[in-house]
Amino acid sequence: MPLIYGEGEEHALSRLKETTNRRNPQSLPTASSNVPFRRDCDFVDRGDILARVNERCSRPAGRAALVGVGGFGKSQLAIEYAYRVRQQRPDTWVFWVHASNSARLEEAFHGIAERVGLSSQAGAAVDIVPLILKWLSNNASGRWLMIIDNFDEEIAIESRNDGRNISLASLLPQSDHGAILITSRNTDVAWSLISRQQDIIEVSTMSEGEAVQLLQNKLGDRSQNGATQLAKALDCIPLAVVQAAAYINRLGLRMSIAKYLHELRGVENRVQLLQKAAPDLRRDGEALNSVLATWEISFKYIHQRRPSAASLLSFMSFFNRQGIPEFMVRYYTKENIDFEEDVAVLRAFSLIGMTQGEGEFEMHRLVQLATRTWLKSTDTERRWHQTFIQAMAREFPTGEYANWAKCQTLFPHVLPEIEHTDSGNRQPIDLALLFSNAGWYAWRQGLFAQAEDIVSRALNIQKEVLDDGDSNVLLSLSLLGSIFKDLGKYEEAESM
Repeated sequence: MPLIYGEGEEHALSRLKETTNRRNPQSLPTASSNVPFRRDCDFVDRGDILARVNERCSRPAGRAALVGVGGFGKSQLAIEYAYRVRQQRPDTWVFWVHASNSARLEEAFHGIAERVGLSSQAGAAVDIVPLILKWLSNNASGRWLMIIDNFDEEIAIESRNDGRNISLASLLPQSDHGAILITSRNTDVAWSLISRQQDIIEVSTMSEGEAVQLLQNKLGDRSQNGATQLAKALDCIPLAVVQAAAYINRLGLRMSIAKYLHELRGVENRVQLLQKAAPDLRRDGEALNSVLATWEISFKYIHQRRPSAASLLSFMSFFNRQGIPEFMVRYYTKENIDFEEDVAVLRAFSLIGMTQGEGEFEMHRLVQLATRTWLKSTDTERRWHQTFIQAMAREFPTGEYANWAKCQTLFPHVLPEIEHTDSGNRQPIDLALLFSNAGWYAWRQGLFAQAEDIVSRALNIQKEVLDDGDSNVLLSLSLLGSIFKDLGKYEEAESM
């Protein structure tokens, strides 16, 4: 092979290897894929997500990250992308790397070494890392795509040469002929491998149409009635939809979408249904296949690594899931100088969102339910419920005109408490004060029937714990009398 003047020793050796491989095709393994999951015949495309992944991963040394809550379909999107790459470019290596812990990461890299023909060099005493890095960096190795799945926290491999820990970021070369796709619940961790905000692609819930299509794919003719209602009830969360479809299919003629929706309406039933694992061959064998169990992983991680953020999430879970006022969240954290960092952590895990420019937070309905379920399992639900009631009682003002703006903001967060018939978890004095002021506001807004209900609840609680002559009891009696007059219930008003 003639030398090319000025090309350099490394390039010359690479060109020599390419020439040798062309002459002896048996010396280089054929490009293949080690994706451990079958392609999903029920897969539903998610808008332009895969197009955005492809656009980023088609660049030289391209990288992209799919980030979102567990159960939102990140791994399923990565699996589909892997199959599309192999279908469109069969000469591309596709490596699937489980990154949930260091042991699985090391196992994955040994598997890559064996697949590309480095196993003869990678004995037990040999450090696999430099061999893999060299192979991935070599143009002669051909195009490759590495999918790093479930990279939710920083992990490392221990070097067998000197015992030092080698971070995952150090294991991944910037190679023009290679691309890396990451799935993660944690935006901050994904950022450590990506370093470009525009290459982080948020995976949220499905659109209503996508969720309905997934139900139809899973249930066939059985999805004709009620699919849209069920998709909405499940917040269009992919894993929840798959879980529901698996449950309906398993029970056969004894279960329908209508029956499932009926069972889903009760809180206890909803928890039980969402805790049922759905068998899915396209999810990692170590991953949990129920929605609530999947999210519990995130809760535990945050509780261990940043307890103040876990406390913030616990407090927020008792509000109405939309329009959670920032001033109320700060009420709980007024002594916490790390408020912004706690919010950033919860947003990084996609557990809460923010309404642009309005100073309000929001949570997905099922994330809220999962948080409350987790609190119950850790025997802390009562404490956080009482903290919420106390905060609301102190912040909800009287129903006078000057307070209407604040009352309007807080009123939606009182309504869930009114629906609770059991006051065992709540402070009675605080709860009665909250109901009294909320009822006052409802009355001034002309919501007379609702005001009657709320103030009556306040009065019933007050009569149990306060003397008849207490000022709070007298205020509630006066309010109720005024409400009865506006309702035309004059006899009841007279009795007040």
